[in-house]
Amino acid sequence: MKKDNVCQKFIQDIMNHVINIKEFYKKETSEFHKAVWQLFDVMDHKKYGYQLIVQGCLYQLLGIILENGDYVTDSLQTPQNHRRILQLKQVLEVIENSYPDQITLEQLSKAAGMSPKYFCRFFQEMTHKSPIDYLNYYRVERACYQLLNTDTSITDISFGVGFNNLSYFIKSFKKYKGITPAKYRKLNYSPI
Repeated sequence: MKKDNVCQKFIQDIMNHVINIKEFYKKETSEFHKAVWQLFDVMDHKKYGYQLIVQGCLYQLLGIILENGDYVTDSLQTPQNHRRILQLKQVLEVIENSYPDQITLEQLSKAAGMSPKYFCRFFQEMTHKSPIDYLNYYRVERACYQLLNTDTSITDISFGVGFNNLSYFIKSFKKYKGITPAKYRKLNYSPI
Protein backbone atom coordinates (compact mmCIF):
# COMPACT_ATOMS: atom_id res chain seq x y z
CA MET A 1 0.00 0.00 0.00
CA LYS A 2 1.47 3.36 -1.06
CA LYS A 3 1.46 6.13 1.55
CA ASP A 4 -0.73 9.15 0.96
CA ASN A 5 1.81 11.90 0.15
CA VAL A 6 -0.53 14.75 1.16
CA CYS A 7 -1.10 13.26 4.60
CA GLN A 8 2.55 12.37 4.92
CA LYS A 9 3.56 16.00 4.24
CA PHE A 10 1.25 17.34 6.95
CA ILE A 11 2.27 14.66 9.46
CA GLN A 12 5.91 15.55 8.86
CA ASP A 13 5.07 19.24 9.36
CA ILE A 14 3.41 18.42 12.68
CA MET A 15 6.32 16.20 13.70
CA ASN A 16 8.67 19.13 13.15
CA HIS A 17 6.69 21.28 15.60
CA VAL A 18 5.57 21.03 19.18
CA ILE A 19 1.85 21.21 19.79
CA ASN A 20 0.98 23.99 22.16
CA ILE A 21 -1.29 21.86 24.36
CA LYS A 22 -1.79 24.63 26.89
CA GLU A 23 -3.60 26.66 24.24
CA PHE A 24 -5.82 23.68 23.40
CA TYR A 25 -7.04 23.52 26.98
CA LYS A 26 -7.87 27.22 26.96
CA LYS A 27 -9.94 26.97 23.76
CA GLU A 28 -13.40 25.49 23.50
CA THR A 29 -12.95 23.98 20.04
CA SER A 30 -15.98 21.76 19.69
CA GLU A 31 -14.50 20.31 16.49
CA PHE A 32 -11.45 19.12 18.37
CA HIS A 33 -13.42 17.76 21.33
CA LYS A 34 -15.89 16.03 19.03
CA ALA A 35 -13.05 14.29 17.16
CA VAL A 36 -11.38 13.23 20.41
CA TRP A 37 -14.60 11.79 21.85
CA GLN A 38 -15.35 10.01 18.57
CA LEU A 39 -11.87 8.51 18.73
CA PHE A 40 -12.42 7.32 22.32
CA ASP A 41 -15.87 5.94 21.48
CA VAL A 42 -14.59 3.99 18.45
CA MET A 43 -11.64 2.62 20.45
CA ASP A 44 -14.00 1.57 23.24
CA HIS A 45 -16.43 -0.38 20.99
CA LYS A 46 -13.92 -1.75 18.45
CA LYS A 47 -16.49 -2.70 15.83
CA TYR A 48 -15.39 -4.23 12.54
CA GLY A 49 -13.28 -1.68 10.62
CA TYR A 50 -12.66 0.51 13.65
CA GLN A 51 -8.97 0.84 12.72
CA LEU A 52 -9.90 2.89 9.65
CA ILE A 53 -12.10 5.20 11.71
CA VAL A 54 -9.30 5.64 14.26
CA GLN A 55 -6.90 6.58 11.48
CA GLY A 56 -9.45 9.02 10.08
CA CYS A 57 -9.96 10.60 13.51
CA LEU A 58 -6.23 11.04 13.94
CA TYR A 59 -5.97 12.73 10.54
CA GLN A 60 -8.92 14.92 11.47
CA LEU A 61 -7.22 15.94 14.74
CA LEU A 62 -3.99 16.77 12.88
CA GLY A 63 -6.00 18.80 10.37
CA ILE A 64 -7.67 20.80 13.15
CA ILE A 65 -4.30 21.46 14.76
CA LEU A 66 -2.86 22.72 11.46
CA GLU A 67 -5.97 24.70 10.54
CA ASN A 68 -6.04 26.54 13.86
CA GLY A 69 -2.29 27.07 14.00
CA ASP A 70 -2.18 25.37 17.40
CA TYR A 71 1.47 24.46 17.17
CA VAL A 72 4.63 26.41 17.67
CA THR A 73 8.08 26.08 16.20
CA ASP A 74 10.16 23.79 18.35
CA SER A 75 12.69 26.07 20.00
CA LEU A 76 14.56 23.00 21.26
CA GLN A 77 16.02 22.43 17.80
CA THR A 78 18.54 25.25 17.99
CA PRO A 79 22.09 24.10 17.21
CA GLN A 80 23.17 24.75 20.81
CA ASN A 81 20.33 22.66 22.29
CA HIS A 82 20.90 19.93 19.73
CA ARG A 83 24.52 19.76 20.87
CA ARG A 84 23.43 19.62 24.53
CA ILE A 85 21.07 16.74 23.78
CA LEU A 86 23.88 14.86 22.06
CA GLN A 87 26.17 15.48 25.04
CA LEU A 88 23.50 14.13 27.40
CA LYS A 89 22.98 11.12 25.16
CA GLN A 90 26.69 10.29 25.35
CA VAL A 91 26.60 10.45 29.15
CA LEU A 92 23.48 8.27 29.33
CA GLU A 93 25.17 5.72 27.06
CA VAL A 94 28.15 5.59 29.42
CA ILE A 95 25.78 4.96 32.34
CA GLU A 96 23.83 2.33 30.41
CA ASN A 97 26.96 0.48 29.28
CA SER A 98 28.98 0.78 32.50
CA TYR A 99 26.47 0.91 35.38
CA PRO A 100 27.82 -2.30 37.02
CA ASP A 101 31.29 -0.73 37.20
CA GLN A 102 32.53 2.10 39.36
CA ILE A 103 31.67 5.29 37.46
CA THR A 104 33.16 8.59 38.57
CA LEU A 105 31.89 12.09 38.07
CA GLU A 106 35.07 12.77 36.11
CA GLN A 107 34.27 9.96 33.65
CA LEU A 108 30.75 11.27 33.09
CA SER A 109 31.87 14.88 32.68
CA LYS A 110 34.57 13.75 30.26
CA ALA A 111 31.93 11.93 28.16
CA ALA A 112 30.05 15.23 27.92
CA GLY A 113 33.24 17.19 27.21
CA MET A 114 32.79 19.42 30.27
CA SER A 115 34.41 20.22 33.58
CA PRO A 116 32.88 18.29 36.51
CA LYS A 117 31.43 21.45 38.07
CA TYR A 118 29.74 22.63 34.86
CA PHE A 119 28.66 19.08 34.05
CA CYS A 120 26.73 18.75 37.33
CA ARG A 121 24.78 21.92 36.56
CA PHE A 122 24.18 20.80 32.95
CA PHE A 123 22.99 17.33 33.99
CA GLN A 124 20.65 18.76 36.64
CA GLU A 125 19.11 21.14 34.07
CA MET A 126 18.60 18.35 31.55
CA THR A 127 17.33 15.55 33.81
CA HIS A 128 16.24 17.27 37.05
CA LYS A 129 18.53 14.85 38.90
CA SER A 130 22.16 14.97 39.92
CA PRO A 131 24.43 12.62 37.97
CA ILE A 132 24.92 10.33 40.98
CA ASP A 133 21.19 10.32 41.78
CA TYR A 134 20.43 9.35 38.19
CA LEU A 135 23.11 6.63 38.23
CA ASN A 136 21.71 5.16 41.46
CA TYR A 137 18.17 5.34 40.07
CA TYR A 138 19.29 3.52 36.92
CA ARG A 139 21.05 0.86 38.99
CA VAL A 140 17.93 0.34 41.11
CA GLU A 141 15.83 -0.05 37.96
CA ARG A 142 18.25 -2.70 36.67
CA ALA A 143 18.08 -4.41 40.07
CA CYS A 144 14.27 -4.44 39.88
CA TYR A 145 14.42 -6.37 36.63
CA GLN A 146 16.71 -8.96 38.19
CA LEU A 147 14.63 -9.20 41.36
CA LEU A 148 11.54 -9.92 39.30
CA ASN A 149 13.07 -12.28 36.76
CA THR A 150 15.82 -14.22 38.52
CA ASP A 151 16.36 -15.99 41.80
CA THR A 152 19.79 -14.35 42.26
CA SER A 153 20.42 -13.28 45.85
CA ILE A 154 19.82 -9.67 46.75
CA THR A 155 23.47 -9.30 47.75
CA ASP A 156 24.66 -10.57 44.37
CA ILE A 157 22.19 -8.32 42.56
CA SER A 158 23.39 -5.36 44.61
CA PHE A 159 27.01 -5.91 43.64
CA GLY A 160 26.04 -6.87 40.08
CA VAL A 161 24.36 -3.53 39.41
CA GLY A 162 27.24 -1.48 40.78
CA PHE A 163 26.53 -0.94 44.47
CA ASN A 164 29.60 -1.73 46.58
CA ASN A 165 27.69 -1.72 49.85
CA LEU A 166 24.55 -3.76 50.56
CA SER A 167 23.24 -1.28 53.13
CA TYR A 168 23.59 1.60 50.67
CA PHE A 169 21.83 -0.48 48.00
CA ILE A 170 18.89 -1.17 50.33
CA LYS A 171 18.72 2.50 51.37
CA SER A 172 18.79 3.63 47.72
CA PHE A 173 16.22 1.02 46.73
CA LYS A 174 13.83 2.21 49.45
CA LYS A 175 14.38 5.81 48.35
CA TYR A 176 13.17 5.08 44.79
CA LYS A 177 10.72 2.22 45.33
CA GLY A 178 9.41 2.88 48.84
CA ILE A 179 10.07 -0.70 49.97
CA THR A 180 13.04 -2.99 50.50
CA PRO A 181 14.35 -5.19 47.69
CA ALA A 182 13.21 -8.32 49.57
CA LYS A 183 9.65 -7.01 49.90
CA TYR A 184 9.66 -5.85 46.26
CA ARG A 185 10.65 -9.35 45.15
CA LYS A 186 8.09 -11.01 47.41
CA LEU A 187 5.26 -8.84 46.06
CA ASN A 188 6.18 -9.13 42.38
CA TYR A 189 8.41 -12.18 41.75
CA SER A 190 7.73 -14.23 38.61
CA PRO A 191 10.81 -15.97 37.16
CA ILE A 192 11.01 -16.32 33.39
